Amino acid sequence: MPDSWFGVFWERLVLCVLLFVCYVYTFVASLSISLHALGYGENTGTQVLLVFTYVLNIVLVGDFILRFNIASETITGML
Repeated sequence: MPDSWFGVFWERLVLCVLLFVCYVYTFVASLSISLHALGYGENTGTQVLLVFTYVLNIVLVGDFILRFNIASETITGML
């Protein structure tokens, strides 16, 4: 898989998701706690953002599962 087009695409996708998660999750976490009393999370825009963060989590969990399933041995027997 490391030399396949899917492998290259997947690595780039996961890298973009990780960078986006590092940037956006700080705002989501801070605003969801401090502004919850003011109605944060009840309008459509913030609900879409929260659903989008769950989709990003699915990509990261998929990468975790994919890496365990495509592990291959080298000539020396090491993974």
